[in-house]
Amino acid sequence: EADYAWVYFNLNADSITYGDLYLIGELSNWRIQDDFKLLFNKQNNKYEASIYLKQGYYNYYYALKDRSTQKTDITFIEGTHYETKNDYFIYIYHRSVGDKYDQLIGFLKSSSKELF
Repeated sequence: EADYAWVYFNLNADSITYGDLYLIGELSNWRIQDDFKLLFNKQNNKYEASIYLKQGYYNYYYALKDRSTQKTDITFIEGTHYETKNDYFIYIYHRSVGDKYDQLIGFLKSSSKELF
């Protein structure tokens, strides 16, 4: 039950000649850092990294840092889904004192498309 462990990241992808891939997220303090750079393994045709992390849950992206522009793109591998429609259902319940059940007193359906 160690507090830290080696975590091995593998990404099946062809070699990218104009940029470098990094892990970016809570584990890297949401910044590009050399400790989180993935290296291309020609034998396996994948990007790999071994990172010593504190045990826990981490949200992260694979980010491409373009060498010529120095810009970081998190959509290169992950894609972007900002146009995805999401439906939200809100149910409001009330339980009167002494009752043994919840009564539905309100309902609302909303869509993320209505937000834009």
